[in-house]
Amino acid sequence: MRPLTLLLLGACGGAAAHVEPRTLAPRPGIPASDAAPATPLLESLWVDQAGVLVFCADAELPALQRRLGEFEAAGAWVAAVSPEPADKTRALSSSLKLEFPVLSDPAGTAARAWKACDGGRSTGFVIAPGGRILYRGSADVARLLDEVKK
Repeated sequence: MRPLTLLLLGACGGAAAHVEPRTLAPRPGIPASDAAPATPLLESLWVDQAGVLVFCADAELPALQRRLGEFEAAGAWVAAVSPEPADKTRALSSSLKLEFPVLSDPAGTAARAWKACDGGRSTGFVIAPGGRILYRGSADVARLLDEVKK
């Protein structure tokens, strides 16, 4: 498999990371079907903390930023994946003054691994510490926040 280039943008200042997609190793109590596809970059986010990952997220970015404090207060990180090229993703992230990472996935490799963006629709995930997917569905920000608080 070719290395996937995802650009971490937003809060981290546009540093590039080359990552190899893979499936998170099974962990005690997590069926393989519930394990989130992983990259070292994303896996580092969910080691100790739950979080929200939104694919095809450009429309949801402003709402995610507005409610970022609520996600953080609930103990969750937020990250998004855009289907746009890195330069467009970087410009959008900068213009919206996003304080969470946004990944660029123009080839859709990560989206396919996560089975996200069906028909171009945004897909939201709530991920437990350790990488278990607790929720997959609508990327509606209010719904995601409700799922995090469960």
